[in-house]
Amino acid sequence: MKYLSLILLLSVIVFPSFLYGQETDTTCICGKWSPSTNSSVIVEETPSYPGGYQAIKNLIDTNITIDTSINGKVELSFIISCTGNCCRFIIESNHGNISVSTEQKLIESLKKMGKWNPAKQRGKNVNAPFKVSITIINGNLKINGPIDISK
Repeated sequence: MKYLSLILLLSVIVFPSFLYGQETDTTCICGKWSPSTNSSVIVEETPSYPGGYQAIKNLIDTNITIDTSINGKVELSFIISCTGNCCRFIIESNHGNISVSTEQKLIESLKKMGKWNPAKQRGKNVNAPFKVSITIINGNLKINGPIDISK
């Protein structure tokens, strides 16, 4: 009975995070952050990645090989902290034949991104949600973003 209770407890805590690709680590977030109240934050200066989307595409291309039979589009979101670190990667949607393992490989590649230039509000660095769209056609990547985060 003890083991069953332990297994149930672990499945409630661990499985949802694994299933949706969410990270429970809050160390990358500056100050208080509530996804429900901060999901459509408007900032004066949006975050930017050094080298732009081409640098992100190059990072993914060097870290994973995508089969030429894969076609589709994945939208994923993450948070860029006030220090420029990224965390809480979440697959928002998947259209096409992109497998869960390919989704996870994309997330693992994006976790290797260096620091971003954080968003700014009233001259101060702030946390900001960010959403990108990755289109895969015959194994080739195209990255679009940012996507309107209020949708």
